[in-house]
Amino acid sequence: MGPEAKLSLIARVLATRGIDHAVVVDEDGVVLGVVSTKDLARVLVQAFEEAGTVEALDLNSVLQTQALEVASRPPIIHRGRGPLSECAERLVHRDIGILPFVDDSGRLVGACTELDFAVELVGSSAAARSYASSPVVMGEAGDSVIELLGYMLEKGFRRVPLRHEGELYMATMATLLLHVVRMGRRQALLDGALAASAPAPRLGIGATVGEAAELILSSTERAVLLLEDGDPAAIITERDMVRAYLGTAH
Repeated sequence: MGPEAKLSLIARVLATRGIDHAVVVDEDGVVLGVVSTKDLARVLVQAFEEAGTVEALDLNSVLQTQALEVASRPPIIHRGRGPLSECAERLVHRDIGILPFVDDSGRLVGACTELDFAVELVGSSAAARSYASSPVVMGEAGDSVIELLGYMLEKGFRRVPLRHEGELYMATMATLLLHVVRMGRRQALLDGALAASAPAPRLGIGATVGEAAELILSSTERAVLLLEDGDPAAIITERDMVRAYLGTAH
């Protein structure tokens, strides 16, 4: 992602690819920073709070925000391509979701992400619930897009499950942001978050890590609800795949 890439483009790329981070590089490929869905959501929520009302918000200005303005800098990087176990340790200990690999000149040569560990864990027979978070924190199905984005930022969540008329859905920061970008109007912030959510990926509480990894890799929500008697008992995400790889149970 170039340093002048607009928030609207970044949001589209992250949501459609089902990822939460993008590396910002200059014209020579030198890593300048990392931008995440949380960074984008923070810009939008702060602009809304400062404006006070939807009508006073200059949404076009927000969507034109450039990558380098919101990216985390300086980025946490790794010289060369490190072993997967070392990458996992750094992701967990530094609380990051991507570790860019750079050469001696600082140019991007690759990256390690949380999804790499889901790939490694396909076929694992370990119990998924051992690495899942419980109890499940549910969002309010009646919340607006901007309300749910603010709630997720406050809690530090990238996604939150919703229940509506007995059905389970998964709202993610990426899809909520994409909804605003696609609609291109301020009133989209007040649309129901449910409209920008998808049916929640789910498995039984007895599922394995391997089964959860497969579902996480195949769905852009990158999270799976573990159900017990039809109710969400736990949630396992791509972040938990890193801990499962390291063998660190919650």
